[in-house]
Amino acid sequence: MLRHPELTECSRNGGPPGLAGSPIVFLHIGPAYLLLLVMLLSSGCTHSPAPTQPAPALVTTLQVTHAVSLRVCPFQLTVTDLAHNPVPATGVALSLTMTTMLMPPNSVRMTQKSPGLYVGSGTFTMSGPWVVSADGEINGKRTTFASFPVNVKD
Repeated sequence: MLRHPELTECSRNGGPPGLAGSPIVFLHIGPAYLLLLVMLLSSGCTHSPAPTQPAPALVTTLQVTHAVSLRVCPFQLTVTDLAHNPVPATGVALSLTMTTMLMPPNSVRMTQKSPGLYVGSGTFTMSGPWVVSADGEINGKRTTFASFPVNVKD
């Protein structure tokens, strides 16, 4: 039988009192690991996070003007609920991702022009298919609003 150097097996005739005859494997660990194990098992078991308000259902539109590579491109983003009421958001940004080639991160910080309306401008670094993802913070939770395919021209 192969044995791990740190494992000890109780035989049928030996072992701790009350466990004689039981095939049990003991792992010899140091006191620091034992303390860590006890802390991990005892922490967080009864902790339940505070309930958070779910993100509302959103209607998001993106207007892209002049999607041409290496030119400044204005963006206009609207974020509303299903009744078309503006949804307040903070830290609104767009992530521009080329779908056919690995590119460095490309993001656009949006500025609130009016409730639910955000504007900004950025640059697509190549022509081809891109995805523009819009995200921001609503009710204290970072949320991706929507993603839009954009075909960038030369």
